[in-house]
Amino acid sequence: MREKETILICAWRAERDKDLMANILALYPYWSKVYFFSLYPTKNQWRILREISKNYREFENLFLGDTTHLINIFINKFWKLNEIYWVDDGTATHHRIRQISERTLHLQKKNFKFRPRWATRIMSAFGMLPTFAYRSKFFSIYKNNTSPKKIDIIKNTLSFTKSNLSNKPQSNDIWFIGSNIRNEALRNPDDYSEFMRQISLKVDMRNVTYIPHRKESDDYLKILSEELGFKIKRLDNILEIELTKPTPLPEEFISMGSSAIDTITALINAKVRLFKIPIHNCTTERQESIGNMYKDAQHKGIEIIELN
Repeated sequence: MREKETILICAWRAERDKDLMANILALYPYWSKVYFFSLYPTKNQWRILREISKNYREFENLFLGDTTHLINIFINKFWKLNEIYWVDDGTATHHRIRQISERTLHLQKKNFKFRPRWATRIMSAFGMLPTFAYRSKFFSIYKNNTSPKKIDIIKNTLSFTKSNLSNKPQSNDIWFIGSNIRNEALRNPDDYSEFMRQISLKVDMRNVTYIPHRKESDDYLKILSEELGFKIKRLDNILEIELTKPTPLPEEFISMGSSAIDTITALINAKVRLFKIPIHNCTTERQESIGNMYKDAQHKGIEIIELN
């Protein structure tokens, strides 16, 4: 009888993602096997999934953050799974919970827009849709504040990061936690600059260090920083790991919205302010998840400042 193994399938799209993932993997070297590869071209996925399927067909637990059409095929048609858990995908987790609850996940694209029915029927026939997800549980820092239906959620206590935290000195810096709201949520991406200008009237930008989201444009942020006077610092690690480094913590964290704010408040006793963008400035598909993000923050007692 084969001993139980823990296998990590870790795919990256951009070089920046690759570097962040590599630093995380270095902290936890206990996997039986690690498949670390570029997500595209698609032949990379095909090669790895075929290799895995030659050696493994039955899995006790599957933890996933996201899938592709090809991964869905293997899960639906070739692998036998006992338990399935969705792990956090940032603040989009709120929307994922509703998709699972309402059985709409397989009907929507990645941007939450509904695909044509004919396309759904064809993809379903080939096993390309994540219908397996409807029997899944969640492993998350979030509670179910989205759906009236009961969703099984295993609480992520962030124990690994907490175990590596220690008492640290504090600086006078303010860290602005960036996000990809500009490109993924706003109807008009130019609104982001206007919101930043509004924040600059409430916060001394000379003390602000902007921590960009991995998908934010360096060129765009450089222009904005020259106008408003804040500094930019790209981290070598995800923020939660960066907090464990032997460097001073900022005096305050601010943001327009990021799952990192949720983990910061769970990990350390820090001053946090969230600047709330008007929901009507968001795309229809994103309004619910963005709104739930602010509701969740308010429930946790985070100070929220309205923008207009």
